[in-house]
Amino acid sequence: MQRKVPNSVVTSDPIRLGETVALFDDMIRVLESGSYPKQTLGSLPSEPLTSLLQQCEKIAATPKTEAPALLLAFPGLPPLDLDWWRGHVPAMEFRRLSEPDGLYLSEAMVRTMQHDLAREGRELFLIATPFTLPSGFAFNPSRMRLLVCHPWRAYVAAGPALGLSLQDFCEVLSEHLQDLTTHNVLRYEDADNRQAVLIKILLGQESPPSPPAPTVVEPVDYFGGAPAYEQLCARLSYDPYRLIETDCLTYRAESTWLAAPQGGSAQISWFLPRVSMLLPDTSVRNVQALLPQIDSIVTAEAVPEALDALLSSLGGEQRALAMLLVAAHFIRKGEMLQALSLVTEALDEISSQAQGLTALASSLYLDMNRGALALDALTSGLRQSGLLAPPQIATLDEALAGRPAKKSTGDHGHALLMSRLRDRPPEPMSRKRLMIEIGTTREDVPGQGSTRKLAQLCAELGIEFITVDMDPSNSRRARRMFKRLGLPFKAITAKGEDFLASHTAPIDYVFLDAYDFDHGNHSEQRQERYERYLGNRISDAECHQMHLDCARSLVRTLADDGLICFDDTWTDFEGNWSAKGTTAMPFLLENGFEVIEARNRAALLGRKR
Repeated sequence: MQRKVPNSVVTSDPIRLGETVALFDDMIRVLESGSYPKQTLGSLPSEPLTSLLQQCEKIAATPKTEAPALLLAFPGLPPLDLDWWRGHVPAMEFRRLSEPDGLYLSEAMVRTMQHDLAREGRELFLIATPFTLPSGFAFNPSRMRLLVCHPWRAYVAAGPALGLSLQDFCEVLSEHLQDLTTHNVLRYEDADNRQAVLIKILLGQESPPSPPAPTVVEPVDYFGGAPAYEQLCARLSYDPYRLIETDCLTYRAESTWLAAPQGGSAQISWFLPRVSMLLPDTSVRNVQALLPQIDSIVTAEAVPEALDALLSSLGGEQRALAMLLVAAHFIRKGEMLQALSLVTEALDEISSQAQGLTALASSLYLDMNRGALALDALTSGLRQSGLLAPPQIATLDEALAGRPAKKSTGDHGHALLMSRLRDRPPEPMSRKRLMIEIGTTREDVPGQGSTRKLAQLCAELGIEFITVDMDPSNSRRARRMFKRLGLPFKAITAKGEDFLASHTAPIDYVFLDAYDFDHGNHSEQRQERYERYLGNRISDAECHQMHLDCARSLVRTLADDGLICFDDTWTDFEGNWSAKGTTAMPFLLENGFEVIEARNRAALLGRKR
């Protein structure tokens, strides 16, 4: 069953009235061609009736006209515009099966056009989108071309106007493509936007080129949540996470908000006067437009997914503004870790010229009693490379020296692993070394985000890096961070033990910081994420089993000089390993591993020499 699409977009089946009108026009045309003025009848060699019958017999003996050539194009592509064709192919008459005003061409009308054009030595070429191709319309698959573009771009061109989410739009589009042949598919980007070449290809006068390497430009990333979109991208050989350069349309991120649950009441009224004072009028209007979206997010069943959906449709500083609004709500609710993470991520999106947004973010740090972070944010623009000379930087540091000393950032196991790698950089190998993090950073708290710090170290040392987590929201957050920092690394959504069990290539370094142990202080939101993606609330037994399963896989795949770092692992008063490493640490020590160092409530292990 096909999903219902608004009637203003989908063309109805041909109606009898259209066929009747077309046949009547044919009859009148034949009668006119066989009629003569009365005053000339006497001089004619034969009766008009005989001539009329001969003409009718001639028409009846004419072979049936072949179905016209048909171009089906994704919404937003230039060849859908008739002006794009005119003047380039004079031997063709181009018509759209459905016009914007709702008019359509029936099969009878098409036959009449073909007869008329044949007398002029011209051919009919029909144009439609998959949405406007009438059901039951006969076409010749060998004369049909399907012109596609990146599904995200097609959605931007037509999805919001149809009132469809990205998921629903791609479901409808896929349904319309089910019965269409795919051997004549051409990707618009592969023609390199050259009109003359593209016209020849679409007319069958030239073979499609081999797809070139895609040119990636400032992409708008997709962060998940639409399986139909991913399936359509795979079918057409597009990367769902990257847009490819094209001139087919002008992209406006603010018009592509994904559907979010309605209702709710974000607790941000206390923050809005501050926004009005610090931001220009245009940004304030953006806040007004964002408020219904923020309301929907904070009351959604799955807040991280709703927030990610909104962030994926916004760009740059508007994305940062949305993060700050949600952070203000979390501050009022007392959920400081979530607020702190959002403010930190928002600052990564804010340019040095957007001083109002920087001031807003700094003010939220002050609301959380993080004065040192607020000062760092306010002065970060002055510390950009090359802006100030070292003496000026020293003067700035001196002016800030009177502030309270920074407390320990609370670095855990990743600091242990990083220290080891900095002291003893990896020796060169014939292959590129690999580090895997099991347990992606949830809250990007300044000084504690292991994913960011490990990724930056791997980039510095030339190590490949993969972070794995069972929560897709954590993976999406990591992808955004990799994009901002320009890091070519992967964030994979999977259970850590499953990923390691299926990974057969050598692994050089592993940071294990996944399934939490039950210390009794986990937030309800964190418990809900475990229930959603693992089926149970946090459990010591599950924690110990998960890390033991990881250890068993690493005995097999860890390189001879490899390192394993356990976070949240220490020995109790009796010398027994506790917390995450309760069962995994003894297993590794019994299977050829030894402790290299243990501190910061973490343990670093390697194979015995």
